[in-house]
Amino acid sequence: MNDLMISAFFKSRDWIGADTSQYAPNMYWVENDTPLVPVQLLENRFRDAMNDKLLQYGQPAGVVWMPLPVEARPAEGTDGQLVVINVDTGEEWGLNKGYVDGNGNWFAGGVYRYHIQNSGIPPDGFGQRGAGIGQLAGIVRRCEVERGWIGHAVTLAYDYPCEPEVCQQNGWNASIPPFRKTDGRGLSPYDIPEGARLAIRPEISREEISDACSAMQGCVVWALNMQEYGGFIVDNSDHPKTYAEGNVTADWDASLWTRNMLREIPSDWYVVIDWNSPSTEVQ
Repeated sequence: MNDLMISAFFKSRDWIGADTSQYAPNMYWVENDTPLVPVQLLENRFRDAMNDKLLQYGQPAGVVWMPLPVEARPAEGTDGQLVVINVDTGEEWGLNKGYVDGNGNWFAGGVYRYHIQNSGIPPDGFGQRGAGIGQLAGIVRRCEVERGWIGHAVTLAYDYPCEPEVCQQNGWNASIPPFRKTDGRGLSPYDIPEGARLAIRPEISREEISDACSAMQGCVVWALNMQEYGGFIVDNSDHPKTYAEGNVTADWDASLWTRNMLREIPSDWYVVIDWNSPSTEVQ
């Protein structure tokens, strides 16, 4: 069913976008002496997941004291994403639907804490992104593109991963282990579950990739990485897209990365990896 699933993935647009000007998390690095700033929650409770087994919740509409540099700002767009890494402790802080008012007060729809040495799959109930992962997972960073090697699976979204009933009609899980949840709402017969992994066919040569990318480094590096590590579907989006660090903190150069750089990669280069082989059940 690969061709049918790929057709569903590209039903609205036959290429994958890579916009870093909005809906892409800005990333900041802090230390233990970085001041804590109160963030007022507007919707969800604080989710504290310092290991992969236990999730602790804060109070609804509570205040979370979060390490934030003075210059920190959420990404443009309604998702308002931001990631903060404490280099002393390995803590990963993230928020969504964030904004700062005219008086410098912080607000967010949700805030979480995780740890960069964990598996990448937080406990049940962690809901920052559709597939139940944090903002950092799978993000492509400028330093990875500049060195010519990403070295980890990337993250993808499209319109839309299958809603649970549609997944079940095809005999599929609503989300593919080890991912634990989905916010999919796709109704097409072969919409793909969240947690599924796409790749670029291994027989496509580096020369073919370079030609399709017009030799742009970010495009070439991303496509070669898709051959080696692939990309997991983790969210809904209005069109097929991949996630990289927001331009506010990455300061992407147009010679490295642009929103349209993957446009000429043929859709039939992409494949869906069989999620039953090998098994990836949650341990």
